[in-house]
Amino acid sequence: MYLTCVRHRVEDYEKWKEAFDHNADMLFGKFGVLDTKIVRVGGDPLDIAIINVWPSQKHWEDFGAAYELPEYKGKLKTKEDGGVIGEPQWWGGEIAG
Repeated sequence: MYLTCVRHRVEDYEKWKEAFDHNADMLFGKFGVLDTKIVRVGGDPLDIAIINVWPSQKHWEDFGAAYELPEYKGKLKTKEDGGVIGEPQWWGGEIAG
């Protein structure tokens, strides 16, 4: 299995969460995410990390393509509607053992 994480600051958590929830069907339906966790980093309600668990690399030619996910229209809409501040940080990899 694979894991991706995106971290960013938001202007208002409730506004961001509403936009995120509105696009969640894209993650679980179109992209096949198995599980998603939202973390408020260090207890800061405006510093958000979204951790996604994927069944395989089936959605990408190689895992590096996962870093292109923010370019999908739905993700950009969530970013705009949710008040994301600055550019998100992305990372991911294979879940060990």
